[in-house]
Amino acid sequence: MLLLVPCVLPTWSAAEVLFSWSQIVVDSKLSVRAVVPSGEACPDLYVDSQSVKMSTRADPEPGAFEDRVCESLLSPSSTPRVIRIGSRRLPDISARVGYNRRDGLARIVFVGDTGCRVSRLLEQDCKSPDKWPLRQVLSGISNQDPDLVVHVGDYLYREVECTDESKCDKRIYGDKSSTWAEDWLLPLQSVSDKLVFLFVRGNHESCNRAYKGWFRYLDAYPLSKQRYENCEKITDPWVLDLGHWDMGDVGFYVYDSSSSDEIFHRGSDVQSMRQKFLKGISSVRSSQMWLLTHRPLWAYWKYGMEYYGNVPQTRAIAEVMPEKFVAVVSGHVHFAQILSMRRDEHDKKGGGACSQQASGRACMKSITQIISGNGGAHLNAVKGEQPMAALSLPTRGGSVGAGLNKIAKSAYRSLALHGFVIDDVSTLGGFGFCRVDIPVNGEGHPVTQGKQAAVTFHGVGGEELRKFLVATTSPTGLRLNR
Repeated sequence: MLLLVPCVLPTWSAAEVLFSWSQIVVDSKLSVRAVVPSGEACPDLYVDSQSVKMSTRADPEPGAFEDRVCESLLSPSSTPRVIRIGSRRLPDISARVGYNRRDGLARIVFVGDTGCRVSRLLEQDCKSPDKWPLRQVLSGISNQDPDLVVHVGDYLYREVECTDESKCDKRIYGDKSSTWAEDWLLPLQSVSDKLVFLFVRGNHESCNRAYKGWFRYLDAYPLSKQRYENCEKITDPWVLDLGHWDMGDVGFYVYDSSSSDEIFHRGSDVQSMRQKFLKGISSVRSSQMWLLTHRPLWAYWKYGMEYYGNVPQTRAIAEVMPEKFVAVVSGHVHFAQILSMRRDEHDKKGGGACSQQASGRACMKSITQIISGNGGAHLNAVKGEQPMAALSLPTRGGSVGAGLNKIAKSAYRSLALHGFVIDDVSTLGGFGFCRVDIPVNGEGHPVTQGKQAAVTFHGVGGEELRKFLVATTSPTGLRLNR
């Protein structure tokens, strides 16, 4: 006799979900987050049809944040899981890992500085997809089929009331839920069912700017009352071990540079930043490390004056950075750039001295600085060039640029480089993102021409603009693949 047993499907939560996504957080866990209206309870989360409780991460704050943020943490898994909130499926990084279909290649995309700038000096046209192309950039990223997307900081740019309503909405500005929705959460929804993210804090999320939204929605740590109400100026660094997700012996060291000044600093500031940086080094087990920090240690930009990077951060970190660090990935400057940096071992006063005693390990001798700060915010133009123009600059020899006298420029250059030399630099204008392909388990790959990592800059729609190869096992710097 055939016995018919009714199939019982899970009853999805009736809670109205405004936004949902999955992101990597401390301890290499997957955080599934959902935002619901202030009057709603947290929705049900289902993992392989099993109910998992979502708890409140952030309560509503009347007048500013008219929503509730919910969260559930999942440990790394070696098998793909089906994750759903209501009828919406969210990605699991174990299911996203695609190195098998790419023959041993892990693919990470970096994007940064994505919000629409509305300030007292400039009103970007937030209603024009050509002038603020964030959704197209995210679509282009999705088409790359990455295993992980890293946002290197600066999400909220609508900081003052808009005066031209043909470009932006007058009431949407400041650190509140409606602004976060327009500048990041709504665009995120277009790809959050396909992509897993890691978020880095930018200077637009510092304690005198949009810090509350940062801690509510995106921070990798549990939200405490102390951190939220008093604003934690510099959060502790943390490590994403890609090995937990079967993506190779590589670690991403996430460092909070949101509150660092650009040039001026006290000795105590440098010491505090160095202590923060070294705090998590002892826990690093990966043989290859990439530093993720919003403000670049090094850069080259000329607009009235020369900008060589973040002086306090360089003085605090570069001198003690262990040799297993092969690259720094940042945003902050609104274009795409890659620099090959070498320690000047003849400079015994600056970073060339290499403070091995402080880190307890041999110092790196060369490193690649990558800047991916062209995700949507108004682009930085190089003086004398249009924002869309590509730029290649000499970096040794005579001083260039104007606006500061030669002595001042020389002094700043010395402070910023601090015992390091720029061997090569390439800069690209226009909106876009950066893709990094890393060979898994140190095995060679045709895309990377061996054991190197391949860094590719892409335009808005994903078109490939320029490709570089970064050494990951020996201090030979980068080279341009023309």
